Amino acid sequence: MGGLSQRLKIIARNRRRHDPVANVSAGRMAELQLAGILDYRLKSSSYEYVAGLRIPHRKRRREIDFVITTPDEVWAVELKNWSGFVRLDGSNVVQHRAGGRGVVDHGRLLADLRHKQGVLTSYLEDHLDEVPRVWTVLVFANDRVGIDDELLAVDDMDVVRIREFVGALPPAPPQYGPIWGRLRKFFSGEGEEKQKALPTVTDPIRKAREVLASLGTWDLMMLHGGRILSGDVLGLSVEELDDRERFRRLEIDVPRSWLAALNSELSLRVAAVERSGEAVPFELGFEETVKFHRAGQPKPEDFELRDVVGISFGYVSK
Repeated sequence: MGGLSQRLKIIARNRRRHDPVANVSAGRMAELQLAGILDYRLKSSSYEYVAGLRIPHRKRRREIDFVITTPDEVWAVELKNWSGFVRLDGSNVVQHRAGGRGVVDHGRLLADLRHKQGVLTSYLEDHLDEVPRVWTVLVFANDRVGIDDELLAVDDMDVVRIREFVGALPPAPPQYGPIWGRLRKFFSGEGEEKQKALPTVTDPIRKAREVLASLGTWDLMMLHGGRILSGDVLGLSVEELDDRERFRRLEIDVPRSWLAALNSELSLRVAAVERSGEAVPFELGFEETVKFHRAGQPKPEDFELRDVVGISFGYVSK
């Protein structure tokens, strides 16, 4: 592929980085931290959760940060990693950022959460004979955030800080060493007794969990440099790769080291991982692209596949 000069230009282009955006990374980190808490607190309980669930609605999909199913209810959880003071201004939610960093009008956030709850309820109604109660919880990841009384008094959802939310979850399991824990369960029958003590999961919740398990999450696209984008993959220039029914994810290997310029072949290699787990190899040129519609953006964008490290398909088309 060309002389050394051309090869060096290719490598220089391939080395372009897409660094994480600070505030986006902070929000994602808060979501990961809550997911870790839920993994720990709910693993031995009769609660379950799904992160980033997307509900089909009028040819679109509405995303909910976390959907938690208790033994008899469904919680639609919205997580906000905000600082400072938050208040209601009419129908809008307004944030006064900490350190005098300005005021942000987040618009009709509560109306949007009510709409998401309605979309989730309607979807369950379309698939179940009996729908459990669906309830919205707005959680602030920063325990030091100030919340005005009017916002706290909203009567059709819960508005809480993370500490209060975690306090409403099942208690953390006791901590034992691995050997002592096994002995304790063996001689005391603790595991069996604990299972008997768990609240009984109602039949509507059991069926709701089956329905929710058939849904998916955002598509994720990981760029070289560490930036992760969530949204929808709308198409790839290599049509065979654009098959989410067949493939679970795409792992992309692009030569980025200066030493690679000396290799006899410069190419973009893709391992397309099927839903069965088998990886199918593809060898492509550097001109291939992916059309991606980022969450919250008005229009889709074209990205060069050489800038991408991996793509994860979050749902199967229905």
